[in-house]
Amino acid sequence: MRGILLAAALSVATVPVLAADVGVSISVGEPGFYGRINIGDVPEPEVIYADPVIVYRQPSSVFRQPIYLRVPPGHEKHWRKHCHEYAACGRPVYFVRDMWYERTYASRHQEHERNSIGVSVSIGEPGFYGRIDIGDAPEPEVIYADPVIVYRRLFSGSPQPIYLRVPSGYERHWQEHCHEYDACSRPVYFVKDKWYERTYVSRYHKHGHERHGKKHGRHHRE
Repeated sequence: MRGILLAAALSVATVPVLAADVGVSISVGEPGFYGRINIGDVPEPEVIYADPVIVYRQPSSVFRQPIYLRVPPGHEKHWRKHCHEYAACGRPVYFVRDMWYERTYASRHQEHERNSIGVSVSIGEPGFYGRIDIGDAPEPEVIYADPVIVYRRLFSGSPQPIYLRVPSGYERHWQEHCHEYDACSRPVYFVKDKWYERTYVSRYHKHGHERHGKKHGRHHRE
């Protein structure tokens, strides 16, 4: 099982500080980053336990791909108490060693980011997925009446909901995709494609906000 590498390529992963959450997001490679990491094509991870840890087992007919997490020291020993903070109680989890994370993964991830060529997609172009600013646009048509949130922050106060357009099906498996949009701890409304294409896009271009999509856009390759 240790040899399993996640198929996702290295991507930016941003999660809140869980040990002492003050609402600050920290990226891979920065001090205090704890959370899920995408292995991609990096060397085989060094893990604390040879076998993945799972709190709530799924029926034998359901297979869940193991995930790799970096957690604060001691969390892996009391995983039942902490798994909900990472939305991972029902997932097989490998805990990566700090030394491997710092010396191998973080440096490789940062090098990948420096060398990668970003694809900017403006609102209205095919393949735009990401956060959209509603502003004074008509009330959005959303897929679910209530906002979706994967895990709640540990500090007092409620973050403002955000509106996202995501590829079809992402909203049904949001726990697996929320990290791609830095939105696992944010209440999210998923806008309907028809509303986005017929209402939002035309109104957006009418007001000349061409730069918004390039800042927030995500290109989805089918």
